[in-house]
Amino acid sequence: RRPPLGQIGELLDAEERMNIVNTVNDLAPDLIVVEYSSLGPLLVHFREAPIEKAIILHDLFSLRAKAMLSIGRSADFSPLSLEEEAALCEAADILIYASHSECKAFEKIIPNKKNIWLQPNYKRKVLAKEKTQPMAIFIGVKHAGNVDALEFLMEEIWPEVLKRNNKAKLQVIGEIGNCMKPEWRRLTNIEVKGVIDDLTPYAGEHTIGLAPTRVASGVSIKVATYLEHGMTVLATREAMKGYGNTLDHRVTIFHDAKCFAKKLSQKLL
Repeated sequence: RRPPLGQIGELLDAEERMNIVNTVNDLAPDLIVVEYSSLGPLLVHFREAPIEKAIILHDLFSLRAKAMLSIGRSADFSPLSLEEEAALCEAADILIYASHSECKAFEKIIPNKKNIWLQPNYKRKVLAKEKTQPMAIFIGVKHAGNVDALEFLMEEIWPEVLKRNNKAKLQVIGEIGNCMKPEWRRLTNIEVKGVIDDLTPYAGEHTIGLAPTRVASGVSIKVATYLEHGMTVLATREAMKGYGNTLDHRVTIFHDAKCFAKKLSQKLL
């Protein structure tokens, strides 16, 4: 039986573990970098100093679960505490984070590590493209945080946008499109594209990338994706927590559905 979605700490079988350990020890590297959930516990088996051992952390499951519970939703993965996640990293010398907020949370639990936050350095693409009618897009894979963001968009934001601008257009792109309810699909000017190979046809400043996140977890990859494709980005404060304040000047941030909808309707005129 497969473990629940998001189960962490599922170690490799004994033979594969030893193969990895023996291979790495034979190579005698100066630095070992692993992801923390399945490979982090292997660090104790690698040779000691002068080898430095590092772990990359993208999304702390304990904090995601806490965020889900804060809005009345259950987590879609096996629960564990922040301390239990920290224990998976005990053998590391260096912890490397994608998320600023998770770096701050974790360094309080295990302060004896070298904690490094990889700050974003996105350069907005300037695309030579003919002006077209503005269009909004929402992209995402299927997980509980994105499902909640889609619900927020469809039930609280988009109906309000249509009241102000009945010609506004929205495209839902990626696995998250499978979560569109029939009543949402019937809302005006919505197209569900599903999984696509290339976002380039949607690129440019006349496309409005939406990140109506209510559950802060890791870093919002969709925000980075929108920016890298030269799009205008509207987001909630929750969507930006993982970036600290480094991208605030590139993104328009809102705290409630009505303000979000008002600005979006204006952008789509």
